[in-house]
Amino acid sequence: VSFELREGEILGFYGLMGSGRSDLVDCLAGTFPHATGSIWLDGKPVTATTIAGRIQSGFVLVPEDRQRFGLVSTLSVMDNMLLPSLGKYLRGFLLSRSLEKSAADSQIDNLSIRVANMQQPITALSGGNQQKVVVAKGLLTHPKVLLLDEPTRGIDVGAKSEIFEIMYRLAAQNYGVIFVSSELKEILAMSDRILVMSKGKITGEFTHQEATEEKLVAASAIGHGTSNRGNNHGSRS
Repeated sequence: VSFELREGEILGFYGLMGSGRSDLVDCLAGTFPHATGSIWLDGKPVTATTIAGRIQSGFVLVPEDRQRFGLVSTLSVMDNMLLPSLGKYLRGFLLSRSLEKSAADSQIDNLSIRVANMQQPITALSGGNQQKVVVAKGLLTHPKVLLLDEPTRGIDVGAKSEIFEIMYRLAAQNYGVIFVSSELKEILAMSDRILVMSKGKITGEFTHQEATEEKLVAASAIGHGTSNRGNNHGSRS
């Protein structure tokens, strides 16, 4: 797999189950430290191989399964939000609760997280608001690249539109956004550019203007014994 992500771009990844989309963003996030390949960010090589190292380098992942990998169910809303960025709130050997509260407050306001009290259990929130907490947790690490793996899975229609609005806003703030979805309409509506994967390879690349459901489905079927001659735009190298 070889591709580019531009500053301020929402780059969509589409493919069938098992195509390698989630594995790709997991590799970028440092989940598989033995994965091989080269990554550059702002023209500089990324050498970190751990999740913590990748976060420090500017990558952060909003995982597909927020319950298992995005949240700690026994912690409060605020504590979940601050977990990966606790070092920013240290003053000497102690955590500054005022700094922590200020950071959590800002994300609750910016992302319109509906919460009665930031100390309430994360499990008391709706699925959509839990997902916003996972996004806020990522943003508090001050990333340059936001990796979103199926960010609207398991949330209602209203919450989906709010997640999409957040994505647009982040791209406008010059974040690079990689957006993985199995929903064709979401990929077509949200992406500035779309890469299609099949069996671990990029099998199609389309701009927002040229992408259609037919082209994406055809590219996603390459290698599955289906003839798609004329529909494959090729991968970027």
